[in-house]
Amino acid sequence: MVEAKVFEKYLGLPSCVGRNKLASFRPVLDSIRNRMQNWKVKFISNAGKEVLLKSIVQAIPTYCMSIFKLPKTILNAMNKLMQKFWWGSRDNKIKTQWLPWKLLGKNKAKGGLGYRDFEHFNLALLAKQGWRLIQQSQSLAAKVMKAKYYFRSDFLNAKLGSNASFLWRSFLEAKKVLEEGLIWRIGNGEGVSIWRDKWIPQPTTFKVQTPLDQRHACWRVSNLIDEHSKTWNMSILRSVFTEEDISNISRIPISWCGNPDKLIWRCSKDGKFTVKSAYHL
Repeated sequence: MVEAKVFEKYLGLPSCVGRNKLASFRPVLDSIRNRMQNWKVKFISNAGKEVLLKSIVQAIPTYCMSIFKLPKTILNAMNKLMQKFWWGSRDNKIKTQWLPWKLLGKNKAKGGLGYRDFEHFNLALLAKQGWRLIQQSQSLAAKVMKAKYYFRSDFLNAKLGSNASFLWRSFLEAKKVLEEGLIWRIGNGEGVSIWRDKWIPQPTTFKVQTPLDQRHACWRVSNLIDEHSKTWNMSILRSVFTEEDISNISRIPISWCGNPDKLIWRCSKDGKFTVKSAYHL
């Protein structure tokens, strides 16, 4: 029991998450509130406030939010604490807030101050765990999660199931972020569905726009590749797709070595997941 309490205090994680989620995660909110009570608002410049909020307040719940989906009540309360501190409000005295907090949360290049919304940041951190389950499928954590929750599937097609733990429920909350940001990089084309998957370098859907022909409903991208020359079979492309899709598909490079298809993160230059890009997405 003592070890659990030490673990909870040190990492900011609840030792047990029961039905009362607010009680389990209230210590995270209390930790932020207690830290902010020692700051004298009237003696701190706006630049100083920005440093305190970004380097301390936003950092305190980061580890916890990377594991669990915190209740909205807790996340909204943390946002309000930051908002009150920035505008100089203390206790029951509320000063005029000249700009909406969402506007201040925008990137500095877009006129904001770059403050994170805790709810979106929570989802971005959890999405990183899902990315790890996909990319590091041979890790111990991935093997345990797969054996317990998606034995006959993969993470992107996994269901909630019965008697799911709060940890698994939290991971699934962020799956929609991954579904939005992931796209297939074509290798041999055998693992990518032509009509269902995202693989076309054309925003905003990243899918083919040609109406589905039921004769080709089960086709994979490999059906469009000449296996001898490792190039796109233009005669098949012209018989199936519109001119716009043909133009987009023909620009996609094909692996000469027959490497398997790979899921990449489309919001970064190197195709690797980053929390920052997921948050902005």
